[in-house]
Amino acid sequence: MASRRRGVAVQLVAAAGAQAIALASRRHHELLLELGAAAAIDYRDPDALATAQQHAGGEFEAVADLVGGTCLSSSLAWIREGGRAATIVELTGDLDLALDRNITLHGVLLDRSDRSLLDELRTAIEAGQLRPVVSTVFPLEQAVEAHRLLEAGHVQGKLVLAIRA
Repeated sequence: MASRRRGVAVQLVAAAGAQAIALASRRHHELLLELGAAAAIDYRDPDALATAQQHAGGEFEAVADLVGGTCLSSSLAWIREGGRAATIVELTGDLDLALDRNITLHGVLLDRSDRSLLDELRTAIEAGQLRPVVSTVFPLEQAVEAHRLLEAGHVQGKLVLAIRA
């Protein structure tokens, strides 16, 4: 599931005119590069953050954690002093370095009562800056098969159920 969120994040970063460097499994690299990532690096590589920093040309301005675990806390040493880090999952690990380096931490949640973010996303879609990535379209009669595929994980893009009127 993180790969689907990464695709949206990469597009939003690119639309903002910033450089996105994606850490993902190799099978997602081609898509992430197509969506606007400046580089895609295998997250399993023990030197992934150092490689990403080389691509960035120095310390990171910001890091987005879409996975959880120690992803955010292990990234803090690579963010410039006064930089930013955001997460859509729980904060875990040692976050003292964020205080020491004056890194701003953001928890990102969608407030369903505030439509402004959804309006911004709609505007980005209409402007062609953000596109949904659809993996497969299934007829409603194959919903069970689609759900099995989703449960198996590692789907690249959204699965869509087509409902005939």
